[in-house]
Amino acid sequence: MISDFSVPEFIFREFLLWLLVQSEKRDGSFELAGEYVSFRVEDQLKLEGEGDVRQTDLKKGVPSISGEAKSALQDGKLPTKMRVRLVVGGDEYLFVLDSKLMEIRGVKMPVVPLTERELRMEQRIFHLSQIYRMLELLFREFANFRLDAESWAEQVKEINRWLQEKPF
Repeated sequence: MISDFSVPEFIFREFLLWLLVQSEKRDGSFELAGEYVSFRVEDQLKLEGEGDVRQTDLKKGVPSISGEAKSALQDGKLPTKMRVRLVVGGDEYLFVLDSKLMEIRGVKMPVVPLTERELRMEQRIFHLSQIYRMLELLFREFANFRLDAESWAEQVKEINRWLQEKPF
């Protein structure tokens, strides 16, 4: 049994960066396991790094395409927290992704007008499993690039090209 297995936090930060860039480049559209989903960064983005100003918090509007976000990323800061909107099969979810332990927080999911408590609980579990399933599929896509040196080098070039584009 492996008890000391852990993933370094920088991997989750890189994952959030990759998600941020891919969501902008793909206009939020991803095909995951034959299903089309929308993944967009919403009105909260926190970036952290080293140096004089270690943290940049962006709120309101669309922080992912702001000049401040690109500037912070160019300075070496990486996303540590972001609010996202995920749409899967017509169901819409809003939550915060946190790189510390790759946690999701503050989940808002579709309201299901069920009267029986057990059915409501089952529906809630279903919606949470949808979120985790999509995040797992997105992480697998990221990991395929990250674990292959050539593919990751190309992704880094793509990210840098995106950073050089002017903000909207």
